[in-house]
Amino acid sequence: MKTTNFKLVSLLLAPPTSCYQIPPWQRNYQWGLEPSHRFAYDVSVAVTQDPPHWIGVALIGESDIKCSLKTERNVPGHECFQVLDGQQRLITTRLWLLALLDEYKRVVGKYPAGYEDRSQLTEIEVHALDQEEWDRIKTQDVLNAKEMPFAEEKERITLTYLYFRYLILQGSLVDEEVIVDDIPPEKDGETLLETWTKESEADHESSALTPENLVDLIQATINKLELTVLEWDKENDEDVEVIFETINATRTELGQYDLFRNYVLIQSQTTGQEQRSLYDRTLQEAELKIKNMERGFNSNLDQYLYDFLIAESRDSNSDFNMNKTSKLFRSKWLEVKKTGVPLDSYLDSVITPTMWAWYAAASGAEMVEFGSTGNDPIALGEEVQRKIWRLESFSRGPFIPLVLQVLRYWITKGEGREEEELISSLHLIETYAARQLLAGRTFSPLRSEMMRACAAIDFSDPENHDKHDLKSWVRENTPTDQRIFSVATQTCTTDDGKEPNPETDWLARKEVAKRLTPAQLRALFDALHRKFEGPLSARLLVEPGRVIQNRSSITIEHFYPQKDGRW
Repeated sequence: MKTTNFKLVSLLLAPPTSCYQIPPWQRNYQWGLEPSHRFAYDVSVAVTQDPPHWIGVALIGESDIKCSLKTERNVPGHECFQVLDGQQRLITTRLWLLALLDEYKRVVGKYPAGYEDRSQLTEIEVHALDQEEWDRIKTQDVLNAKEMPFAEEKERITLTYLYFRYLILQGSLVDEEVIVDDIPPEKDGETLLETWTKESEADHESSALTPENLVDLIQATINKLELTVLEWDKENDEDVEVIFETINATRTELGQYDLFRNYVLIQSQTTGQEQRSLYDRTLQEAELKIKNMERGFNSNLDQYLYDFLIAESRDSNSDFNMNKTSKLFRSKWLEVKKTGVPLDSYLDSVITPTMWAWYAAASGAEMVEFGSTGNDPIALGEEVQRKIWRLESFSRGPFIPLVLQVLRYWITKGEGREEEELISSLHLIETYAARQLLAGRTFSPLRSEMMRACAAIDFSDPENHDKHDLKSWVRENTPTDQRIFSVATQTCTTDDGKEPNPETDWLARKEVAKRLTPAQLRALFDALHRKFEGPLSARLLVEPGRVIQNRSSITIEHFYPQKDGRW
């Protein structure tokens, strides 16, 4: 492997003679505020140093992925390189320089001499999951941002660029501490940059950078930062997956979905444009939808992989550690591979449809989409959406694998599917969740119970008597009225000081209410507001032999009675 020490100018201001691409099997841009802040601080220190400041290692290799710069502009002698490692640092450096150049133009009215062509810094083929954000950087639409995207996993490119602009306006580069709490929101409909600029100009003690300071920082970034570049030779060097995992073994751990994507695309035995086409056809659209899902998890894509493997499991004793899901998938794929199913077929028929179904199961979307796979979207009615959102209100996450199973089975019925059947299945899961809540169960252990449920229930063959159907599983595993009453009344007495009667008294309601969150109470209310049809009134779940007098086993009034016609 050839090793070269590069000044960053060679990698940053490359077009039109060469360009750099992020291959699809890599993770997308992930740097947060801390490494980005440290980078800006290092540059500010490098300004006063004579020797070059070394910032790390990058691994590049020749690319045969279709390049828009080469094909659309027909530049003679143009070369494309894949950034096999070092993406985070190279993208951050470009965002830093763009922030400096854009601030210089704001102050002076034009870009500094030698850097008039801003597009040289934006001409990089970023990961497909970052393309929408990068387009905002290229078109400078990012300047219209009205809030900082602090949410986990979302808009990190936008966050980094705006953060650099804020540091520059505050002149805070010499401070080693990350600044977050002091970043003000926009005021009176202004953009963030307009608000920050006005505050900086109004603060007479502000140390905002001058145009001369900005040029010094640009020059230091271009000429004083040095990168060691390893050039990968496809013919003579080890497999790129082995090199990639070795390099990343001592760094911040890759997400489980990142490792899954890397493994799948490498195992596909495709390279270059063929690999890119496979990724675009199968994973790319669904990844983007899941990554940007509102009200998401710490990592939406990692959560999808975890839930998918739980839903697919047929072993109730499997060790489903969320930090091991990429390895668990490898084991699963080796089993599937023995059946003769090609990887691209498995992606098309199982992985990709499940990603779209998971998005609907986790978000309560109006339809199950399938992107450009050729399958028509399937609409989900309002009642289906309401039930999914109620489950989300009970507790974020544990029930998604079971909902995913129900939804996938319903989808496979094709034209014979009926929405009432889906509503009925979700009704059972909702009943199970609500009764577990009333019986005092916390939902953390229920993740394990969902694993057992997915392993025990055979959705594809209701006549398989070695397996449960959903209804029988819920009946066997859901707390009865007596159990709920017993738990709720452990520390509760009636108004006259007597022990409550489980047949007539539900004055334990206050004890129940104390341990429920507002979202859980609302979900219970929604589930119970119809005495006869609500999930908790279902005959199915009353213990055998018990007579229900007046058909109102439990209603919301048992917990929140009306007074003078009001709740």
